[in-house]
Amino acid sequence: MLLTIYDKAGTKRADVAVNDSSTQSKEVQGDNVLSLSFSYYAFLPLDVNDYTDYLGERYWLTERYTPKQVSDGEWEYNLKLYGIESLIKRFLVLETTDGDTNPLFTLTATPREHVAMVVKAINNGMGHITDWKTGTVEGTELITIDYEGMYCDEALKAIAEKAGGKVEWWVEGQTVNVCRCEHGEEITLGYGKGLTSLERDTSNTAKFYTRLFPVGSTRNIDAEKYGSPRLMLPGGRKYIEQGVEEYGIYDHYEQDAFSGIFPRRVGTVSSVRSEEVADDEGNKFTVYYFRDGELDFDPNLYELAGETKRVSFQTGDLAGLGESDDHYFEVNYDSAAREFELITIWPYDDDTQLPGGKLVPRAGDTYILWNIRMPDEYYRLAEEEFAVAVDEYNRDHWLDIAAYKAPTDPVYIEEHGIDLFVGRRVKLESRKYFPEKGYRQSRITKISRKVNEPGQMDIEISDALQVGKFDKVTDSIGALKSYTKSKTEGAALPDIIRSWDKTLPTDNNLFSARRSQKEFLSKNQPDTAKESIRFLKGVSFGEAAGGKPCGIVDGEGNAEYLTAVIRELLRSTEFVDGLTGEGWQLWIDQLTGLTNLTVDKVTARQSLVALELLIEKVRSVCGQLVVSAANGKIKDVVKQGDNYRIVFEQESGFVAHDLMRCAVTGGKKLKAYWVEVASVIAGGVLVPVSEFGGVKPEAGDECVLMGNTETPLRQNLISIAATEDGQPRIDILDGVKAKNFNGCLRCRLGKLDGIRSSAFPADKQPKGNGLYADNVWLKGTFVLMTGEDILTRFEITEGKIHSAVESLRKEIREEQSYLDNSSFADGMDKWIRRAARLRCSPSAARWILGEQTAVITSTKPDGHAEIRTDRQGALCLYPEQLYHAEELEDFRTIPEFRQTNSQGERVAGVVYLSFRYRVLEAGRFENRICER
Repeated sequence: MLLTIYDKAGTKRADVAVNDSSTQSKEVQGDNVLSLSFSYYAFLPLDVNDYTDYLGERYWLTERYTPKQVSDGEWEYNLKLYGIESLIKRFLVLETTDGDTNPLFTLTATPREHVAMVVKAINNGMGHITDWKTGTVEGTELITIDYEGMYCDEALKAIAEKAGGKVEWWVEGQTVNVCRCEHGEEITLGYGKGLTSLERDTSNTAKFYTRLFPVGSTRNIDAEKYGSPRLMLPGGRKYIEQGVEEYGIYDHYEQDAFSGIFPRRVGTVSSVRSEEVADDEGNKFTVYYFRDGELDFDPNLYELAGETKRVSFQTGDLAGLGESDDHYFEVNYDSAAREFELITIWPYDDDTQLPGGKLVPRAGDTYILWNIRMPDEYYRLAEEEFAVAVDEYNRDHWLDIAAYKAPTDPVYIEEHGIDLFVGRRVKLESRKYFPEKGYRQSRITKISRKVNEPGQMDIEISDALQVGKFDKVTDSIGALKSYTKSKTEGAALPDIIRSWDKTLPTDNNLFSARRSQKEFLSKNQPDTAKESIRFLKGVSFGEAAGGKPCGIVDGEGNAEYLTAVIRELLRSTEFVDGLTGEGWQLWIDQLTGLTNLTVDKVTARQSLVALELLIEKVRSVCGQLVVSAANGKIKDVVKQGDNYRIVFEQESGFVAHDLMRCAVTGGKKLKAYWVEVASVIAGGVLVPVSEFGGVKPEAGDECVLMGNTETPLRQNLISIAATEDGQPRIDILDGVKAKNFNGCLRCRLGKLDGIRSSAFPADKQPKGNGLYADNVWLKGTFVLMTGEDILTRFEITEGKIHSAVESLRKEIREEQSYLDNSSFADGMDKWIRRAARLRCSPSAARWILGEQTAVITSTKPDGHAEIRTDRQGALCLYPEQLYHAEELEDFRTIPEFRQTNSQGERVAGVVYLSFRYRVLEAGRFENRICER
C-alpha cells in the first residue's frame, strides 16, 4: 500500500510503499498505533508531528526518526506513529479560567464539563485549534477530580470511572466520548462467516466478580437500635451471586456506589430569615435561619451520641457547597421555634462567608438532614432503596469477562463489504459457545490488522475490557483552591460542528444549522449535490393524477416515465453496430443528422409506415456478406414431430450445434431467425421447432453459419458490410457460442462509430474510419500526419533516449576516469588519431605512458586489430592504419603512484581499461585477455 507522509505543516514529504510487516493496532481505552516498515531510495528526514492518514484516521510521529542505511541507494525505515488516543498522553490538563496555565487544581462539576476541559487541553496541545469536540458524556451528577499534574488520557479515564456504570472513554474521528464504546450497525460474524477460527479467553479476571458484597452506609444509623452499624439489605443478606457456576467465586465489595443511600428525608425549605451578629472580637457577620413546614418530627429527639447535626443542600445556590466532600453545613435546631440555624463558615482565603452574599438558602430549596437517628419507618425504605441500587449496580457493572478472539477471512470481508472498527456492534454466532440462543450480542474491543491488507485482522469481541471499571478513585480535596460549578439539569447537548470546522461527524456531535445547509439537500429550496447520490430503494418524480408519481426508478434500475426526452443518444451498456454486432442503440448521426435505431428484432402489431424501406440480406454484396464455415439455400422444409427437417440445394457444411442464421428472404417479405442445429441428416439438418420462435423456415431461405455452442473452431466469422448507414466495415468475430455477439468482436476495419466499449473512457470511444482490434502487428512504412514515417519517429525518440543514457553514462564515467571525454559523449574532442604501433608493457600489472600518450582504442577499416608478441617479447597492439590517443596535457587527472619498493622506487599501480564496441552487423565476437 502506498501511504503519503506529511510534515506538521501539511507539506508532502514522500509517498512510501510499506511492506507486509506493517500493522495497525487499536483497542478501546488503549493505544492506537500504526507500525510502518518500508525501504526508501534516499535519506528522508522525519520529525516530530509528521503524520500520515490510514483508513480515515490520522497518525503522528512523536519523536524525531533516523533511518538505517543499508546501501548507497537504500534506507530502511521502521516507524511507529500514534493516533490521538496515544498522542494525548503528552498533554497536561490545565486550569485556564484566570488566564493562567495551572496544572495543579481541583474541579467539582458534571462529567461533561470535565470532558470539555480535557478537549480544550487537546486542542491547545494540537496547536490551539478548535477541531476536537466533546461528544456523548454520560452522567449528570457533580463529580470532583483532583487534577494534580494529570495528563489528558489519565483525566478521561478518571472521568469515566467517576461517571460509573459501563462508561469508557474513546475517540471517534475528532470527537471525544465518555460512554460505553458500542456503536454502528450490528454485523453478524461467526466461524465461516468472516472468521477463520474462534477462541474463548477467560484470563481477564482483573476487577471481575461473581459474588458482590455491598457495603451499606453508616450515616443516620444507631447501631444499638438498628442491630447493625451499617445499612443492610432486606432480610439481612450479606452478598449477591452472579455467574458463580460458570466462573467460580470472585469476590468484590463495593461501598462508594451505595454511600448516598441511608435512612433520610428530603426536606423542602419553606421560609428563610437572617440577622446580623458580631463575634467576640466585634466582627459583624450574617446568620441564616430556615424552616421546613412539613417536618413531622423533632430532630433534637433523634440525636446520635457524639455527632453534630448536618444539612446538605440538594438544590439551590448552596447545592454542592459546604465543608468536605459531603458538602455539608452544621446546624442547630430550635424545637420551640421549629427552626434550623445554619452555622456560618469562611471556606476561602478572604472574608467571604458562606452562606452569604448571593449564595444563601431560599424557599423551595431541598436538603437532607443527617448525623441523626431517623424515625423507624425510614429504615425499611432505605433497605428497599439499597436492594434496588445493588440490582442496578450489577446490571451496570457485571460483565461476562470472556473475550472471543478470532482472525478474519479477508476474502469474505472484502466480498461482503464489511467494515470492522473498534466499538462496532457484533452478533457473534456459535451454537457451541452460546447453546441457549446460538449467538451473543457484543462489540469489538480490539483490532490488529495488516496495513497492506486491511481485511486481514485479529479481532477481540468482549463486553469487558482488560482493565475493569469497578474501582473508584476516592475524592480528595486538598488545600488547593476549589473551582466549583453548578449542577446541570439533565444531559447537555454534544458539541456543535460549525460551518468552517474540519471536525469529522460522528454519532456523538451535531451539525450547526448553516453546516446542515451545506451538507444536506434541501426539501423546500432548489439545491445542488456536488457528489453522486445512490438511492438503494429507488426514487420517484412529480405527482400525477390520483397521487401517482410521474416517474419512478426503482432500486434495481428499472425506470418508468410519463415522457422522456433524449437529446442525442440512448443505448445499451455495450454496443457494436451491424448484423454481427451486439446491444442496441438509438442515436443521431453527427454526419448526416439522421436518427438511427439498431435492435435485434422489431414487431409491429398493426402497421409499419416506412417512407423508404431498405432491405438488406445476408450474402448480398450490395448489403452485407458473411464469410464462415457453412452456408446454404433451403430447398425443402418438412415438419417432423417437434423438429423441422431442412434440406439444402447443395452441400451446406452445417454440423450439430451450429448456430444457423437467416436474415431475410427474397422479395419484400422480411424474415429472421437464428437457430441451433440439433443433428445432421442426408442433404440437410434437423432443427427443433421451438428454436424458431414462431417464424417458419421456407424454401429459398439463405442460411449462414454464425457460431457454434460447443466447438470453438466453428465460432468465428467475417462480416463485410457496405450499406447506406454510412458505416462501411469489415468485422472479424470469434467466440460466437450463443445467439448474440457480446464480446465477440476481435477486429474492425472501416467506420468505427458504432463501437461502444467500456475499455475506453466515455469521451474517447472509437470513431471515424480506422482499425479496432485486440492486437496489431504492422510492417513496412507507417506515415504520420506530420509527414514522418513511424521508423523516423522511433529513431528520433530512440536518439533522445540514447542521449539521456549517454548523459547518465558520462556523469558516471567521467568522474571516475583519468581521461577527459572518456565516454566519447562529446565526439572525438580531446582525442587524436595516429598511424603507428603501440607498445605495451610485458607485465600485465604495470602500465606505461608511451610518448606521454594513453592509447584507448584502435581500429581498422574492416574493424580488425591484432595483439601479438614482438621480437623483444613485449605484447603489442598492431593497428594497421589508425589508433586513437589522448595527450597527457588533456588528461582529466594524472595518476599518482605513491607506493614504493624496498629500494625506494615507485611501483606502478593498477589501472583498469574498459572498451565499448558497436556492432554493425551480425556475427561472432570474442574478447580475450592474452598473457605471456
